[in-house]
Amino acid sequence: MVTENLLKYHESIVRELNARKDRVRNLIGDAHWLSDGEYKEAVLRSILQNHIPESISVGRGFVRTQMGLTTQLDILLTSKRQPTLFKDGDFFIVTQDTPVSIVEVKTRQDKEQVRTAIFTLSDQIEKIREYNKGCKCGLFIYDSYPRQSYEKILEALHDAAHSIPERVVDWVSVGQDHFIRYWERSGDEWVTLGTDPAWHLYKIEGLAPAYFISNVVWEASEDASILAQTAWFPIEGGKSRFRKKRIKLIDRNILRD
Repeated sequence: MVTENLLKYHESIVRELNARKDRVRNLIGDAHWLSDGEYKEAVLRSILQNHIPESISVGRGFVRTQMGLTTQLDILLTSKRQPTLFKDGDFFIVTQDTPVSIVEVKTRQDKEQVRTAIFTLSDQIEKIREYNKGCKCGLFIYDSYPRQSYEKILEALHDAAHSIPERVVDWVSVGQDHFIRYWERSGDEWVTLGTDPAWHLYKIEGLAPAYFISNVVWEASEDASILAQTAWFPIEGGKSRFRKKRIKLIDRNILRD
């Protein structure tokens, strides 16, 4: 079936990501965690570059906003239609009208580190969205979490947003299996789940990184046809049956499915 072939294709992207991310770690062991982390960021940038529209640049760097300079961003997707304030290789400094998406990349994080990363990312995206409300943002974590900790990630997303849409982190991928997406209208199930904006936690075994990448690519594609969605999101019938928990933007209670 076409869907099965597409599913295998996206599984192969995850295998490629895993194979490439371990190469430096296998060579240097624990000798230099900074270099290993930077390489993992570069791997994800490279894979995004292979799929992103030609109208988008993929790099890293800073965004200068009316609220001040952001922290250095691991992955910075910018529109080629807008001018670049400074560029040297894949290092950019741009104004706040230029970013399409920003992504932070982490390897091994405990609960407090993830919470801090989410709050920091919320602070950065709020600066950008003061002018550029369409900019998306995500957190990509290579390693998985203890099962009971995923509620803490949902709570951190809610707490960091302060019920303000401009502070929302749109996507989180954790390990191989867990993917979180923010839906402004509770997604494709909005009729039955209500229209309150919420983060949905899905367990999609072996596909979380691929779905993260697909979401970044899809949102960067201004003219993508709805007919192409199954190529980028290949789970037959959609991923709603894999949803485990939700948390609303305006309510801290965890909702279980």
